[in-house]
Amino acid sequence: MGQMSYERYEEIIKKGILKTPLVKLEMLRQEDESVYDEIIKTPLKGSTLNITNQSGCRRSLTMNLNNNDGSFLPTPNGNLWINTKFKFSIGIQDTNGDTIFFPQGVFCLAHSEPEVTSELSNKIVTINASDKWSLSETVTGSIFQIGINQSITDNIRKILNLIKDSKNPILKTILADITQYDLRWDNNSTYGQILKDLGNMFQRDCYYNEMGVLVYEDMPSTESLEVIWNFNKLDRVYMSGKRVFRFDQMYNQVYVRSDTTSGYTYSGLAQNTDLTSSSNIYLNSINTLDISDSKLQSDTACLKEAQYLLEKNKRVQDSIEITCLPLPHATVNKAFTIEDNNLSTFKNYYAIQSVSLPLDLSQNMSILGFRYNDTTDFQDLTSESGNIHELPTGR
Repeated sequence: MGQMSYERYEEIIKKGILKTPLVKLEMLRQEDESVYDEIIKTPLKGSTLNITNQSGCRRSLTMNLNNNDGSFLPTPNGNLWINTKFKFSIGIQDTNGDTIFFPQGVFCLAHSEPEVTSELSNKIVTINASDKWSLSETVTGSIFQIGINQSITDNIRKILNLIKDSKNPILKTILADITQYDLRWDNNSTYGQILKDLGNMFQRDCYYNEMGVLVYEDMPSTESLEVIWNFNKLDRVYMSGKRVFRFDQMYNQVYVRSDTTSGYTYSGLAQNTDLTSSSNIYLNSINTLDISDSKLQSDTACLKEAQYLLEKNKRVQDSIEITCLPLPHATVNKAFTIEDNNLSTFKNYYAIQSVSLPLDLSQNMSILGFRYNDTTDFQDLTSESGNIHELPTGR
């Protein structure tokens, strides 16, 4: 079994050359996530991987495997037990026996119910698992507090230790690594909510990447993402596309408030007054996103949160759902281009927001992509001639 090049992989996908789907499970030790066993199997029908681009849990897996050898019989000392961790990869094998695998995350059985089925001569195990975020869904069980002027990164690492995650997180561009106000969570809060709230403090989403490492980062521009495929109507991989403009999810005003225990209300208001933006308040009726967050303990904190949420929500979302032949390397935080004159798309970039992949590669997969129509598309949205209309300077 040799290593397949990516160029050979692309050729197999594009030309429909015979291939065998494979999954690889690298079983990990609890203490340091080092690999103690590697299992490669052919997934059975009904196995799927779902990935969404969101803060928190991104990856979920349903996998049906042949278990005639009993390697996945749930036992305390076996490969399948509570809090089992495994690194999961999808791959293919060609007729020469060469393989290529694409990592798709570290998964846990913390909140899972593995099933073992026996049918005549066949024994099948069904594994349902989520990425490592499931470890953080544990309830704290007591009041959890972080005071003002405390290190955000130190507290993130402390929480990871509490949920038995030994990997160092990737913390990108934290400009002010201190808490700006006192934080307090009740005994029904989860560690995941605390991790999200700490990210919100410096306006970063958090999630586990395909290598099983917790990442804090802001939303990159679509054009900066790696393109995984160029879809077009002559491409045998491309089956169909459906384009939707999400006007209902565009907000040009955000109001954030915080009701304190003393009865005082902090607040912040952010409005889209950018004249080059197609969703500004001068061209459109005001659509307000109203947020209440008791952890924001100043007007400045509320305003900063309102400005952050406005930046994320002021642009019109243009989405395309692609139906295509299975692409095992497809994942979020990547992009695709599409050229389909029926959809009025001409090599437009779309950031991948979700992926649903049948692991046995016997059925089509779906990929949902988003782009944001705003300044660069404003001429097309304002006049047929492409000239920007003169806009009012006040309300």
